[in-house]
Amino acid sequence: MKMPTKVSTCTAVTEQGKHVFEIFDYSKHRGMGNGELIRSGTFSVGGFDWAIRFYPDGFAPTSRDYISVYLELLSKDTRARASCDLSLVDQTTGLPTSVHKTDLRVFNSGDVSRFAPQCDLFMHRGVFEASPYLRDDHLTIQCIATVRKGPQVSAPVLLNEIEVPPSNIAEHLWNFLDAGEGVDVRFSVGGETFAAHKVVLAMRSSPHADSDDGFDVHRGDGPRQACFEIFDYSQHRGMGHEMLITSGTFSVGGHDWAIRFYPDGFDWNCRDCISVYLELLGEGAVVLASCDLRLVDQTTGSSYSLHNTPLREFSSDDDSRFAPETGMFMNRSKLESSDYLRDDHLTIQCIVTVKKAPLVSATAFLNRIEAPPSNITEQLGKLLDAEEGTDVTFSVGGETFAAHKMVLAMRSPVFRAELYGPMSEATAQRVTIQDMQPAVFRALLHFLYTDSLPGRDRHGGDADRDLIWHLLEAADRYAVGRLSLVCQSILSENLDVETVATTLALACQHNCDPLKDVCLDFISSSHVMNEVVATQGFKNLKTTCPALLLDVFQKTMRFHSS
Repeated sequence: MKMPTKVSTCTAVTEQGKHVFEIFDYSKHRGMGNGELIRSGTFSVGGFDWAIRFYPDGFAPTSRDYISVYLELLSKDTRARASCDLSLVDQTTGLPTSVHKTDLRVFNSGDVSRFAPQCDLFMHRGVFEASPYLRDDHLTIQCIATVRKGPQVSAPVLLNEIEVPPSNIAEHLWNFLDAGEGVDVRFSVGGETFAAHKVVLAMRSSPHADSDDGFDVHRGDGPRQACFEIFDYSQHRGMGHEMLITSGTFSVGGHDWAIRFYPDGFDWNCRDCISVYLELLGEGAVVLASCDLRLVDQTTGSSYSLHNTPLREFSSDDDSRFAPETGMFMNRSKLESSDYLRDDHLTIQCIVTVKKAPLVSATAFLNRIEAPPSNITEQLGKLLDAEEGTDVTFSVGGETFAAHKMVLAMRSPVFRAELYGPMSEATAQRVTIQDMQPAVFRALLHFLYTDSLPGRDRHGGDADRDLIWHLLEAADRYAVGRLSLVCQSILSENLDVETVATTLALACQHNCDPLKDVCLDFISSSHVMNEVVATQGFKNLKTTCPALLLDVFQKTMRFHSS
């Protein structure tokens, strides 16, 4: 079973405002005296009040030969993270020229940091009065202020996963029996007649059909995975020590958790690092759990463990609610030069495992008779391997495969029409399959008999991906719906920049809407559009499925507008 994954995203939210301060009769203001000012009207940006200060004779004795200009935070008892650009406007062209820029920092209304810039030498007065910034005794000061608001964190949502329904092979067997198709033996019992299939009866009642000595039931405390996507990283950096961004809340083991991210470190000791913690939320909660905090490589999509906390007790009422116990998650310079940070975007992944109380069954008689789980798919698989009672042979790419008509017919309506319908293959003992590789047909047969794929790594390499691509085509060709969903699920879990366009084209050609949606989400939300467009798969997509390009564009626009 796949590990459920929840994702929350963090983006920087800014508000920008422009204010123009027109000053007439400049010569009459000059001579007011050192430290004397003219203040603009109050204007609002980002929920804070601001004003421009103009000192014609300079702010202090050290600036008596200069004009001084400041942006001032007026709102009382507050702090604002902001940047500003103070410009003078050329009176002949109407174009502003930046004179002093202040990078993103904290403005504190209670001290001198409420002013920007921190220099009173805005422009030498002689230079200013001889410039086009002053004409007809008139000057214009322009200020562009950008306020950084609190990060916007989305609520966690389940990844766009493709659900695969449970096996329905037993239902297929019954429906085939109930329809009386392909029966080859009849039994007379008490005056009634029953039609059946020899191969199924032999498979189910052979001496070795139930040879297992017993069975195991495993009840695990399955891990759960959460991803915290952080966009606009550079705009969060500089928040200051102990300033954090918290992910959306997610639930594991009946308890609420969140990820904490400190771009500038948790405290002074961590000033050169980023700090990342898992936090147990709520009141009075005591949980036995472990966690693995990881960063995702933005080029490959693979995650790597940075801090693994073994099983221990988390208490929501003290510091043990946090893990790990160090704030030095990763050196900031190392992060910023790594593939974990690309296009100002990083992804924190957290795998949480909660150990619940032991599951104790109700008291029962010791000699209770246990019924083992169904083993019908195992028996069908053995029937295929042993080639007992086969009645049809397939020739595929120079290889031959023996099979049972009734099994193929009950699992695929296309095989049913070919093997039991009026088509030419209905009476044939040997059928040739065109345009399919032997390895693909072998895997298709295995699935038709067992409702599972041969033992392959779901995260295998290129060869495994190619096989799944071809199996997806085979599932569509023979109308095996569950196989199609299994292939779509595997492909959706292994998308990357190089292959997503090819997978998207296949999804379109074979009407795989769930896989198509996942591919579109990957392209639009992973900041990889430029890399995807450069691949050969995308170039092929423009030729084979040009209509998909509109879907890609619309999905990308919706993502960025939201």
